[in-house]
Amino acid sequence: MKLTPEIAKMILKPLQESGIPPKFGLEFFSSGFEDVFYTLEKEYLKDIIKNKGSSFKFVSASFGGGKTHFTYQFREIAWKNNYATCHVPLDSKNVQFNKILNVFQAICQKIQKPISDEEKIQIFGELKKPEELGIINIVKHWYYTKQKEFEILYKDEWKVELKKYADTIRNFDSIYFGRAIREMFKSLIDEDYDKFEELSLWFEGNIDTSKAKEFGIKKQEEADTFRMMKSLSTLLTDFIGYAGIVIFFDEGERTALRSRDKDRQVNTLRQVIDNCGDQSMPGIMFFYTVPDEAEFLQSSGHAYDAIKQRLQKYFSQDHPMSPNISLEKLVPSDEEQLENLEEVGRKLAHLYEISRNMVFGDGLEESVANIAKCAKNARFMEIAYRRLFVQTMCEGLDLLSTEAEIKISPEKADGLVKGAEEKLSSEDNDVNEEDKAY
Repeated sequence: MKLTPEIAKMILKPLQESGIPPKFGLEFFSSGFEDVFYTLEKEYLKDIIKNKGSSFKFVSASFGGGKTHFTYQFREIAWKNNYATCHVPLDSKNVQFNKILNVFQAICQKIQKPISDEEKIQIFGELKKPEELGIINIVKHWYYTKQKEFEILYKDEWKVELKKYADTIRNFDSIYFGRAIREMFKSLIDEDYDKFEELSLWFEGNIDTSKAKEFGIKKQEEADTFRMMKSLSTLLTDFIGYAGIVIFFDEGERTALRSRDKDRQVNTLRQVIDNCGDQSMPGIMFFYTVPDEAEFLQSSGHAYDAIKQRLQKYFSQDHPMSPNISLEKLVPSDEEQLENLEEVGRKLAHLYEISRNMVFGDGLEESVANIAKCAKNARFMEIAYRRLFVQTMCEGLDLLSTEAEIKISPEKADGLVKGAEEKLSSEDNDVNEEDKAY
């Protein structure tokens, strides 16, 4: 992607407002994840998953520690390698792993085809074009691509030949998944959009439709969930032509489950890990992100012990197959952490210069170093230094760009960091109060 003033502004906007990462363009200010991204792309996207393997990675970092940044940036890498992606937020009130069928339905609602740089700008920029999420849009895009292909190949006979092709949409692990997809495709050939919409309700768990019954499509069963996930991968790879699918499950910052539900959640997670381990989920790469690894695994019991055994090995350049990716362990030394912050600061400054058509003065390097030191030393409760630094750095660059300050002194940097701490801790308290209300 070419960095223009408009794109630089779109990248900076969420960082300036709240310190959260933008949904695209993260490579322009990222530092510290390069080695892990290179390894994951090389070993998995270009090899294991592409060749019908599967994988599970457990990602942890504290509040503001870079989980969202990590998943957004790897999502772009997956798109570049022709993977469909899906980001599923998990919470105790809506979608959680103790109800795996609901998880599958959420995947069907949020799956997304690879998007181009132009589409990213249209979706995440000022135009705010709606994102085309869900299996409905995946099937439509697949159908209209095939229609154009068959019109070129078969001219006036394209519809006859396309119906023959539709009859080959078979051999899925879940027979009902296959029937639903096949009949949805045929309904688009016949321009029967009511039938298409009615059949699509099956993926939401709604079976009370005449069309589903007409074609012998039975109600989804929880015991069939993994077969349906495998069928989804088959659709994406064998028929549509994607390399596979990368799914991000995000536990967010707070979860609250009853003990019994928590046991079911962890047991289902163990099944996902084991299915990936024996390569029985072809073409799928799972990421499961949590804010606190220790808290997630603190309970005792057989299910927890089994998960702990599977997650005890940490990902590193020497051990790229290990499942546990602790973002805070990727850059272990204080010196490296400080260097990464300073690199991020310089990249953010470059974005400012591009967006505002200006050049910072000689005080930039010293300002970046001062803010990096203060943010690194001021980690507040559960707030990681990365988010503190980004939010403080943007405030410092605002002052430098308007020439309100020639440089950010250590004292000024300390004041900016403390102000960001208060704001972030207030946001964290708001989250806690919201949780208490339920």
